[in-house]
Amino acid sequence: MFMELQFRAMQPKYWLNHMAEQLGVKPRNGKVVIPSSLGKGYLQQLQLEEELYVTLLDVTLKKELTLTRTATKDVDYYPIMFYMLHKAGEQEIAGEVLNIGSYTKHAVFFPSPHIDTKYHYDKNKRILALTISASGNWLKAHIDKSRASIKEQLSNGKPFFFFEELTPVLQEYANLLMQRMRHQLPSRLSLSAAAYELMDRCFAKINERLLGIDTLSIHNDDLQQLFEVQRILHESFVAPPTVAELARTAGMGVTKLQQLFKQVYGKSIYQYVLYIKMREARRLLEETNCTVAEAGMSVGYDNLSHFATAFKKIYNFTPKAFSKK
Repeated sequence: MFMELQFRAMQPKYWLNHMAEQLGVKPRNGKVVIPSSLGKGYLQQLQLEEELYVTLLDVTLKKELTLTRTATKDVDYYPIMFYMLHKAGEQEIAGEVLNIGSYTKHAVFFPSPHIDTKYHYDKNKRILALTISASGNWLKAHIDKSRASIKEQLSNGKPFFFFEELTPVLQEYANLLMQRMRHQLPSRLSLSAAAYELMDRCFAKINERLLGIDTLSIHNDDLQQLFEVQRILHESFVAPPTVAELARTAGMGVTKLQQLFKQVYGKSIYQYVLYIKMREARRLLEETNCTVAEAGMSVGYDNLSHFATAFKKIYNFTPKAFSKK
């Protein structure tokens, strides 16, 4: 048994009422409480400013949930979605399933309104998702000149999709915003300040990847192939396919694959694989009794010196120094 909630990429002010209608309840003071027959928790939405909204989904459901968002070209609103899951969920974009919470744990997604998405969640597991929604005009008016590449992306009309990992810094500001939302009488000023800081930190990371490049339009087929490439890299990171082999699998040229991958994920394919390897090595050093040499061999390094250099490149200290902490 599962339940599905559907909505179009609509103006945020209609979203909470639309969700309440499907759940068979009425919103009260900007909040929809989940009926006990379905689970527990709530959906909350607050308007911080004209054309700026923040939404919090904090639920544990008795049934599996599919949350479907249908793309539209008629509404100029952009969601920035922060997922903090206690167990892996899935996101389906343009028909392709992307795990959330396994190799994309605590993820940030920033899609244009042109992209169809579905979010799949397990039953009896807490779902925690924070979304900041702003109109394109609001974003272009408020984004600082130092984020000029983001402004250009919003202005050129090209469909886009950006993925970011939820770093400790982004997590800290997301937690602060959620904490303020949960206050019985939340201050709009304090809420706006937290939302501004969270958006700016996120945009700084995305803007960095866009500097000096002419972005490509992202189409549904492209996203499907990129997610397939991502899946392959996570399943074969010890000995990954070559870029040419990945390009053949994706049905696109090497140059296009490299540009789109870095555009969406913020890392080159090589950098992405290196990050996966070092993250797994760090996990082994933290959670098991393996030696530094064993951790290196587990992620494909026969040369301990090369492993130590790669680990330090990601974490700024050697695996030996890390294992002593």
